[in-house]
Amino acid sequence: MVETGSYWILQEVFVDPTVAGTPLECSAQLQVTSELIERENNRCKVTVEVSGSLLSGEQQVANVRFVNFSTYQLKRKITNKTLLKKAEKRKVEELITLLPVYLIKAGISLNRVSYEL
Repeated sequence: MVETGSYWILQEVFVDPTVAGTPLECSAQLQVTSELIERENNRCKVTVEVSGSLLSGEQQVANVRFVNFSTYQLKRKITNKTLLKKAEKRKVEELITLLPVYLIKAGISLNRVSYEL
């Protein structure tokens, strides 16, 4: 499975107005969903959505939502379920490297991330 294209088509960070601009340390609780859009021959198109909440202590301070559209070249047979799980794992790892940059602009530093695949 080789990725031939990838685009983050939606990036949203909604910060609670009462904490906007206040430097905070947060933990992220993320949920991941994916969908196989098209599969023919040895190519497929997959969307992966990562959404969730940022918590500072017990208080929810922001919501995030990121959607990725990727295309893959398949080198061997693979089930749809395995394909989606691999795509989810790759995109979550990629997002975890990008997420702190988005949050720093909002005055939020991230100290812990948990997610469900």
